[in-house]
Formats: sequence, C-alpha cells, structure tokens
Amino acid sequence: LLSCTVGATLGGIQEPSWNEVTTAILPEGWFGLPEAFRELGPSYRAARPQAMTTWIEHAELPVTTVQQPPQNTLMWPKIESIRTPTLLLTGDCDLYLPPARLRELAGHVRNAEVAIFSEAGHVPHWESYREFNATVLSFIGKHRR
Repeated sequence: LLSCTVGATLGGIQEPSWNEVTTAILPEGWFGLPEAFRELGPSYRAARPQAMTTWIEHAELPVTTVQQPPQNTLMWPKIESIRTPTLLLTGDCDLYLPPARLRELAGHVRNAEVAIFSEAGHVPHWESYREFNATVLSFIGKHRR
C-alpha cells in the first residue's frame, strides 16, 4: 500500500475517550434529524438547493450493505503503528468529525496529512468535489513509486 485516504469518517475507532466525545457532540435525537442536515454543510444547503435535492435523491436510492465484523480493534497504539502515508479529510462544517477531531486523529497517525474543505459538511467529496479530487490526486501523486 503506497498511501491511504480516509475521508469524513469516525473510522471505527474504539477508544473510550474518542467515543465519549462523539456521543457528547451529537445531540440526543441526532439520527432522527434529516440526513441532508446531518451530512451536508449549511452553506451548501443554502447556496445549492437543486444540488441538495439531487443529493437527497441519491441518498434515498436502495443500497446493499454487507456487515462485516472488524478484523482489528482500533485503539490508539494500533493506529500509531500505521506507517503508510495517510491523507485525512473533513469539511470544516462536518458535525460528526469537525476539524478539531480530525487533528486529534492526525496526532495518532504517523505520516498523516490533513485536508479541511471550507464550508463543506460530512460529504466534501460531493460538496467540494473538484477541490476534493485535486487534493486526493495530488496526495496520491506524491506517494507513487
């Protein structure tokens, strides 16, 4: 593996302190809120109503999900042992993984680079796709052999 990109995810980390913060920043009833509110940043929802409608239509498409138990227990020592250059991404309006949490995660990843997309929520690959693609391709380009 030459490089790894991890975007807008809590990553399955099983550290109690990490999960406590996740619980603390997501209010009671969080998962009852509209998915577009939880996933898309407010600027995107305000400025791009038609694109938001398209996102909602895509989000409502049927998805086949395969539930696979994790192979590893992801605790900080295991994450700190990763040597692969890793690009960690989030939107600066991501309510699940705001920039402060991404930087905390990056502090445990040995060869981490961080990219934070302005005014994007939890789906920067949708909201800021041009910048997202350029960022990922640049990172991959730096780490090819």
